[in-house]
Amino acid sequence: MERSGVKDLNALQWKRGISPWREVWFYKINQPQTDPTRFSAFWLRYEILIPKPEVKIDPFCEVWGIAFRKEGIPVALKQRMPLEQHTLSSDGRIFFGSSFLSSNSCEGSLSVGGQSFTWKLSYPPFPHPIVLIPEWMNRYWLAKMRLCTPQFDIAVSGEIIVNGESYRLTHAPAMQGHYWARQISREWAWAHGSLWSYTTQEGRSSSAQKLVWEGLSGRINLGPIMLPPLTAMIALWNGREIPFNDFSSLLRTKSRYRLGLWEFASQSFEWQLEGKLTAEKEQIVGVQYTDTDGSPVYCYNSMIASGELILRQKRRPGHWMEVLTASAEHSAGMEWGTREKVGEVSVIL
Repeated sequence: MERSGVKDLNALQWKRGISPWREVWFYKINQPQTDPTRFSAFWLRYEILIPKPEVKIDPFCEVWGIAFRKEGIPVALKQRMPLEQHTLSSDGRIFFGSSFLSSNSCEGSLSVGGQSFTWKLSYPPFPHPIVLIPEWMNRYWLAKMRLCTPQFDIAVSGEIIVNGESYRLTHAPAMQGHYWARQISREWAWAHGSLWSYTTQEGRSSSAQKLVWEGLSGRINLGPIMLPPLTAMIALWNGREIPFNDFSSLLRTKSRYRLGLWEFASQSFEWQLEGKLTAEKEQIVGVQYTDTDGSPVYCYNSMIASGELILRQKRRPGHWMEVLTASAEHSAGMEWGTREKVGEVSVIL
């Protein structure tokens, strides 16, 4: 299958003069800690927003940084700037004020309300960018946004400093995604995992396995009708790409999500993938996005979710064999987006 390169998939898609528009680049980074009060995961985010002309909000760009830990309050900061501070350099870097990202590095500096969050990171680019939402879904208006993952599985090195506390990263497991849309979906669930413990079909632990997985499930309005969740997933198992995002998989996939929980079962012609992810309410950060029509959208995010994936392969018609069970303990990323604020988790950004 022909693929676009990392730079193409990370490039700015917005053309000046087009509105409404929302475009986001984001990182998920894991740094396991033995001390539960130390931050063990980070979410970095860069955004531009151009609202509808009738909305009384000036176009802007933002930089976010959120640090998660098993015990203790997370740290979440963001800085909003006029859109004029969003620029492109001749070497391909995308700037948001002094913060930027490129195909192999990112930097950021936030200082808000007496708190600070800075990062300077680099990584070898992932060689096979992933397009989770297939083009035909956009063509037939079955997806509100276009989502790709230029850096599906990368090893990040550098330093993150949160309120003066330094976290030095050496080949920390991470990913970087990119999406753009005219409007945010009505509701959605998203998750990504690359740091697992494995059990093979023989029931034995195995460190020789490698699974990277990403999934997106969302509901949209088709005219006056609210469609059931449409779910696309891709797994990369020991270098083999296993997609669950063709038309047949969309019809077969079952998905159920709410705050702190996502359960799903997907099937292609050759593979089955079943999973459940959970996050404790104390480890979820609530944030508020601004949609292009000016309305609020709430996202409840945890980069220290836990859960299990089971991968099965068809051996003959009607017979499926379990080939791998992957378990994550506070090392998967998961978020739930909705138009309604949820009282159990405070919105802190």
